[in-house]
Amino acid sequence: MQKIDHSTWPRAENFGFFSAVSQPFYSVTFRVDVTNLHAYTKQRGLSFYYALVYLATNAVNAVENFRYTIRDGEVYLLDERIPSFTDLKPGSEDFHIVTLPQEETLEQFCAAAKARSEAQAHFLDQDDKELDALIYFSCTPWFDLTALTNERDFDRDDNIPRIAWGKYVPDGTGREPLLLRHPCRCRPGEQGFLCPGERPLRQRLGRPHKAGLCSAEPEGTGQPPHGTGRSERRVIILFPA
Repeated sequence: MQKIDHSTWPRAENFGFFSAVSQPFYSVTFRVDVTNLHAYTKQRGLSFYYALVYLATNAVNAVENFRYTIRDGEVYLLDERIPSFTDLKPGSEDFHIVTLPQEETLEQFCAAAKARSEAQAHFLDQDDKELDALIYFSCTPWFDLTALTNERDFDRDDNIPRIAWGKYVPDGTGREPLLLRHPCRCRPGEQGFLCPGERPLRQRLGRPHKAGLCSAEPEGTGQPPHGTGRSERRVIILFPA
């Protein structure tokens, strides 16, 4: 973790401006083509949900602006963020929140997430020391999202990204919605003001092989040809300003 020197930080003026805003949060929603990822996970018996969490975590960590956090009025750049996601045990109607470090490969993460979720006996199991280094993930697989709000205690220094997605939609165009929420005061920059995470999210969720985050295999193996019925999910992203 690196402490940011405000006297040399190019974003210091932006930070000061947005830090004074009473509601420094906004969200964006966009669709992501997950046809190849869905086929990849189903052919290998992996959890599609855990795979989405893994790849979205890597996408967030690839964008420096998502790794800023604020502690006692000072800005720090985290080495990485940690996924914390809602999950349901088979047969249960009550969800719980699972938090665990990222693994080296998608397959390893899916196995670790499954084991942690099954073993967890409480609603929430987190280390207080890591709370501002998390990414909050949620999923509502019963309907197609167009927007979403999150429950929270209001804190203008909250810099935790929130990402959510809805129902997997095989609609012939191949996408699925995803929502990402992040305070924007530490985020606007050269990657584009509205959503610096959109491109890496599309790259990793839409083309897991090209992103280098799944097991390597020949081009086209296990991937349905484009134009033959893709599936989409809408992604919603919440940004703190």
